[in-house]
Amino acid sequence: MRRTIAALTVAGAGAAFELSEVELDDPVDGEVLVRVEAVGMCHADLAARAGDFPFPLPGVVGHEGAGRVEAVGAGVTSVRPGDRVILTFDSCGRCDRCVSGTPTQCRDFVAHNFTNGARPGGSPTLWRAGAPIHGSFFGQSSFATFALAGQRNAVPVTGAAAELAPELLAPLGCGVQTGAGAVRGVVGVPPFGVTAALDVADLVNDSKHIVGIVEGASNPPVFLPRLAGLVASGACRRQGSSSRRSPPTTPRWCWSIIRSACTAGSGTSGCSSSSTTSRG
Repeated sequence: MRRTIAALTVAGAGAAFELSEVELDDPVDGEVLVRVEAVGMCHADLAARAGDFPFPLPGVVGHEGAGRVEAVGAGVTSVRPGDRVILTFDSCGRCDRCVSGTPTQCRDFVAHNFTNGARPGGSPTLWRAGAPIHGSFFGQSSFATFALAGQRNAVPVTGAAAELAPELLAPLGCGVQTGAGAVRGVVGVPPFGVTAALDVADLVNDSKHIVGIVEGASNPPVFLPRLAGLVASGACRRQGSSSRRSPPTTPRWCWSIIRSACTAGSGTSGCSSSSTTSRG
């Protein structure tokens, strides 16, 4: 069975986002259907739209979704209908990297998030006018009213965090998780205000290197609930608003991440993610 949903589709490289009516599969084994309440827009979404990302078009992107579980497929035990979830990147859950708690280094990361434009096995999830279009971007394609994810990348939030406004939860799945996870899991927790000098000559002569960090080397089922809890407690705040349910007042997300995501105490530094968020 399929359901008709609204989605922002991209016809081809460089084309504009277009609001379209498409059909989305019902969840199969291990999948979760989520009613999207808010979604962030990351640079990766714009890069995919421009054709600069290894994602096939036409298709639907979006990978910072938040919402409520509408239905689950067979074998799903981590969430149930009605649960509040943050959508994040997907991973296989079986390889040595996933088993060791570093799903950002999943051996099948690319197939689960980018190049297939479909389920990892190749079957499509999205259809328009009877023909398949590409989806499963970061295992979700959440620029839509509903998104189909796996139980590994639909992370439940509970308690006070479940009552947060969806636009506060959405960017945690990628933009905020990447920055906070990089500090917590890779760099460590430096004293506030510490800077690292990096001269162009250091790069040219190979004495220093800039290393990319995928999704902050985070383990989402462990890290995202903790990060959402910090937001709910007020230890990690969005600039310009203290209300849980107030809409965003600025497209820039400024967070006290450097310290508060890594310790129990509140932070005082500002760290902006690349995300802007809209409510569905």
